[in-house]
This record gives sequence, C-alpha cells and structure tokens, in this order.
Amino acid sequence: MKISISSVLAVTATTAVIAGSAIGLSAATAQPALAQNIITMNVDTLGLTAGPPPPPPCRDGSIQCETRTPPFFVPEGIEYYQGAFYIGNVFGGEITRIAQDGSMELVVPRGSVPEHLSGTFGTDIDAERDLLHIAAAKFPPDASLPLGQSSLLTIDLKTGNLVRTIDLTTTFGTSAKPRRSNDVCHLNNAAGRSVVFVTDSSNGQIWRVDANNRVTALVRDARFDASPDDAGNRNQIGLNGIVCHEDNYLLTVRFGSGDFTNIFKLGLDGSVGEVEITNEVEDAELAFGDGLYLGPDGELYMVQTFPGGSPAKVVRLVSHDGWQTATLDALVELPAPSRPFPPVGTNRNGCAQATTAVIVGHDLMVNCAFTATIVRVPLNSFN
Repeated sequence: MKISISSVLAVTATTAVIAGSAIGLSAATAQPALAQNIITMNVDTLGLTAGPPPPPPCRDGSIQCETRTPPFFVPEGIEYYQGAFYIGNVFGGEITRIAQDGSMELVVPRGSVPEHLSGTFGTDIDAERDLLHIAAAKFPPDASLPLGQSSLLTIDLKTGNLVRTIDLTTTFGTSAKPRRSNDVCHLNNAAGRSVVFVTDSSNGQIWRVDANNRVTALVRDARFDASPDDAGNRNQIGLNGIVCHEDNYLLTVRFGSGDFTNIFKLGLDGSVGEVEITNEVEDAELAFGDGLYLGPDGELYMVQTFPGGSPAKVVRLVSHDGWQTATLDALVELPAPSRPFPPVGTNRNGCAQATTAVIVGHDLMVNCAFTATIVRVPLNSFN
C-alpha cells in the first residue's frame, strides 16, 4: 500500500496514546499525541540558518544560492522525552530541545562538544536513567585525521550536563578511512546495566560500549560496507540506523548507494544474519535506508533519504519469525516543499531529506534535515 501523507494530514485527528513502552517511557509517563501536522523549528532564535551550506559551485542569484550565512542547522536524530524533542546538528554539534510549538532551547551549545566532533547524529533516550546518548563525529570527515573523529556522548536529561564523552576510535588503531559514528541504541544486560551500541558508517562495524565505558567491536562485516560508485570510490555511508530489540538483538540498515538497502539482525554474540525481505508495495524501493524505529506491535519503520528532489518516504516492515524474514507492506510519501530542491531558508513548508523518526502517541514524527521541520505521520496511515 502506498499513500501520500498530505491527504492523510488534511483529514486525520489524533487522540489516542500508545503504551509507554513504545517510546521508552512507563505507561504512567507516556505523552499525548500531537495535533499539528508540521512543526517548523525556530532556528532564528538561536542565531542559526536552517539547512545546509549552498553546494559549490554556486551561481549568484540561483535558487541554490539564496543568502545563507553560517552557522548552519541540519537536524539529525530525534527523540521525545517529557513533552519535547531532542535533536542534534550535523553542521554544528549542538543538542537542542524543541517544544511542540517549534521553539528551541540549547541543551548542549555549539563549542561544548570537542571541535573534532563537529556533528551530532543519531540519538537514543534511556528513560530509565534519564540519559540521552548521541553518536557524534566530524562532518564532513577528514581523511587526514583517522583517529578521534567519532565519540559517544551522554547527557543527563535532569541537569542538561554532558556527563560522558567516549572516544570510539583509538581502540582499534589506525585506519585508512576516518571512523564515522552514525546511530545509537541501548539494551540492559543480565545485571541490569546499560550497554550502548553505535554504528560506524565508514568501516563496516558496530561499537559496543559497556557500563564501565569499555569500548569493543561487537562485529565487523564486509557486508556492512558502503557501496562503490561508478569510479570505484566508496560512498561515505555504509551502516546507518540501528534499533535495539527487547528480545536482546539488534536490527541495523546498510544505507546503500542507489542500490539495494540491506537490513541485518545482529546477535549480542556478534552473529550476523541478513533479513530476507519481500516487497509487497509496487512503488516502494528498498534503497537509501536511514533511521529505524520499532513500533508498538513490533513493526519496523524505515525512513528513506533519497537524493536530489525525490520525495521523502517512510516504509513499514513486519516480521513473524523474529526478523529472519520480513515483509515491506506499506509506504507513506511525505509532503514535499513547494520549491525545487535544495530547499533552504524560508522554503520550509514540507519535508526534504528525511532522516530519522520517533513515535509519539499514535504518530510517527519524522525529522526532515534540509527543511528543519518535523512531519507528523499518523500510524494508521500505514494501514
């Protein structure tokens, strides 16, 4: 099934609240669903410019070259906690708290994150401990600095303090490619202590960080690598989104480069199995998989970051055998901005470059990086 979310948002009102476990909260603290269809982040109040820098070369006066001054704000990662969203910034390293009206507050200001970690990417809420985990990395990557370019950051949500910075790169020695942390999730081990997992988009591996801050590689696998382009160069993104399943395994997606996106099931012993996917939606493509989010009934939502002016999309996958196999059974196309790609500046009435999502109430809230917007997708629009 394929549907355009524009028509759904015009007629759908949301009133229900899902079980708290679906968003990492207890049932007593689950948050109500949101009413607005698109939340526009008020980046001006923080002195930021929405969207990425203009692409070079740039012709003065062209739509790609609207007046744009740094610092730029390209939101990445999204979590929801006690009535607000928490989001990083690819081009600045800030962590911001965003209210439902779009107002923004800095939790971790620019400059608080070490300079070599200029981008904050995937996020993960540990509601039990009131912690926010962030995958941070230098962006764009610097091939001359193979070490010290990826870290796990942890914020105490009660105080807003940055309480942990774990270097993910020195453990494994030198590398021909810069490491690039991308997304993060956590599980409790048998002793009830938190273990955090982080994807490395450049080197085909997943880091494991235990409660004692010890960093190891859970697994490295050539199947996680980015795809070579026509010239044989490898895309910067191999592994992308990751989710931790309550049954003690992980699901992660290989982004792909215009080719097939792969989803893998990982055991905590480092075992790897590729999920065999059947596509039942004619217009859906298994490509450009970005953020993942597990729904209340065990379904998996995958945000697709298509290049150029292609519409942003979210697909739903379901499995009945513990993710040995899965079926892609629904696709939602997000509303596009009214002006041509790349949308920047004031062109923020839709979604461009969707990356990640979180469930709030009965809605999937999708973070759109180039428009600095959050788009509401009712979960029943996938039915």
